[in-house]
Amino acid sequence: MSGTRKRWASVALALGLACGGGSDEAQAPEADSASGWQELFESAEAQRARRQQDRDPGRFRRREASPEELARLEAEFLARDARARVELEEPSAEIRAAALEHVDIEGPGRDRVFALARQDPDPSVRAAALGRVSEEESAEAIEALHAGLADADPGVVMAAIVALEAAGDASSVPYLERVAREHPDARVRERARQAADFLED
Repeated sequence: MSGTRKRWASVALALGLACGGGSDEAQAPEADSASGWQELFESAEAQRARRQQDRDPGRFRRREASPEELARLEAEFLARDARARVELEEPSAEIRAAALEHVDIEGPGRDRVFALARQDPDPSVRAAALGRVSEEESAEAIEALHAGLADADPGVVMAAIVALEAAGDASSVPYLERVAREHPDARVRERARQAADFLED
């Protein structure tokens, strides 16, 4: 069982959940509305905070799982991941964004997630994909997040800023400083400056 699957299995067992828990119909923020980029940014922060909590070994009181339970959870995890990978190809941006939450970033859908972060026509999907990309600790992930800083949509840029700050990679400071100087949106410039200052400390 991969690291992601082990984390998911222990959290699911601690909470008494099956892999099918949660809503498959979660709606992505409207990135093209007047306040959409801000909602997208707040959503990215909330998602990242939740995932960080899920990785905290002291957050949940865990119990021993039987081999049968682990096998069931593994099968459900794989089925959910397989379904999500199919949904990543759906024409609906809402479905693609929701599916990103359930793809195993360490599995066969990993490259597709990276591609969506760069190329999806919908900004809400690109932002959601960047959130998943940020879970991987690699030079390629950091490069993808740097590319997100140049996105035409302010919400996607915000998602990239949040992810880079959380990654704690000091090499991102010059990229963030450029956004802080040059981005046309004052709120994006301010958030980039905050992230750069945080990484420099």
